[in-house]
Amino acid sequence: MSRKNAFPYAQLFEAIPIGLYRRTPEGRLIDVNPTLVQASGWPRRELLLDQNARDLYADKSDAERLRDLMARDGVVRNFETRLCRHRGPPIWVEINAVAVRDEHGEISCYEGTITPIIERKEMELELRRSEQRLRAIMDALDEVVAIVDREQRFVAVMGHRLQEVGFLPETVIGKTVRDVFGKDVAQAHDAPGRRALAGERVVYEWATDLPGKLHWFQISLFPLREPTGEIIGLVCTAYDMTHLKQTQERLAHALAEKDALLKEVHHRVKNNLQIISSLLNLQFDRVQDPGLRAMVMESQHRIRAMALVHEQLYRSETLMRLDAREFLDNLVCSLVRSYATAGQHVAAVVEADATPLDLDVAIPIALVINELVSNSLKHAFAGATSVPRLAVSLRRGADGRRELVVRDNGVGMPADLDITATRTLGLSLVMNLVRQIGGAVTNRNLEGAEFTVVF
Repeated sequence: MSRKNAFPYAQLFEAIPIGLYRRTPEGRLIDVNPTLVQASGWPRRELLLDQNARDLYADKSDAERLRDLMARDGVVRNFETRLCRHRGPPIWVEINAVAVRDEHGEISCYEGTITPIIERKEMELELRRSEQRLRAIMDALDEVVAIVDREQRFVAVMGHRLQEVGFLPETVIGKTVRDVFGKDVAQAHDAPGRRALAGERVVYEWATDLPGKLHWFQISLFPLREPTGEIIGLVCTAYDMTHLKQTQERLAHALAEKDALLKEVHHRVKNNLQIISSLLNLQFDRVQDPGLRAMVMESQHRIRAMALVHEQLYRSETLMRLDAREFLDNLVCSLVRSYATAGQHVAAVVEADATPLDLDVAIPIALVINELVSNSLKHAFAGATSVPRLAVSLRRGADGRRELVVRDNGVGMPADLDITATRTLGLSLVMNLVRQIGGAVTNRNLEGAEFTVVF
């Protein structure tokens, strides 16, 4: 039979850029067009026609499956398989064929098209690889990741902790949040979901009872957009933060215990110092020597200054810092009352900024203030003709360092006084305490004595 008779459209057969063929049910190739010859890699049409069609299948089971489909249906559409080439690896093709029957209804041959789909298969393969990589990444994360459409219907769920939280793909895909979790849970997520569908990124916490215990999740909702920008659903991540909540609770409990312990420590230290002060007071009443009485009184003032620090720390919220303004008021007023004499009233002015005093400097500074204020109250106003005035200020400078100034309007200091070489206990104690906190002391006479401590 000539090709012209075998194929009515001979010119189209020869020129069409799609592989065309005709074969018998037994597999003998009757005809093939140049496009198919070129795609199969054979140098000449005759060499390809010498091949049995079944031998051209890389997977022989595909040949049997195609034959069965043709025998059953008489037509095959979009049948994908790999065909062997004359040289080189097999190629992916798509076969569409129809059975041609004779006047007796018997299949005389198959006619069809063979189209290489190499690029499509490569794209599909790359897509599968990308999906596998994405799934591997998702499975490695602690979060459960879900994709829902605009009706809050689950499209996909991923994450290695799915089974742990009882959230399996086969039980949720195609269902809505209401179907899976119930009406109450759906209502709890409704408002955040509507905000996310409006284009907002939403993060919130959600607690739910799962098998065994209460679980806390951090839920993040991200709009899922088409390339056009249209929002078609949401990407939802759920991070199980139960262990973080439990850790927070343990830390809060431990912190509460620590606060209680510190309060008790400050309270007991304050009480012990007050007991020592009371013992000194009893001793004071038995001492007749004026010099010894002064020494006992000075010791009491130092102990009360330290006790005041612990008392205020006990009443503070932080337990490690105290309010400088309140502390200075209490300490200076206590000293003024202690040294008050009949007929003499010292006007004391206390100024301090709102920056709190840390525990590591509070006691040294308390003792420094005690010594400097006591020094003024004992020596500055002897024979004063004007109203005795005392000013104490504590401020933080622009460089971050603090400046303590104790000033009076008394008789001033001796002109030859060198506080760095003094032998008096009070000023020696001041110098040592200031060095302990990394500070420096200066003094001058300015309508009375003025001491400045920078630390």
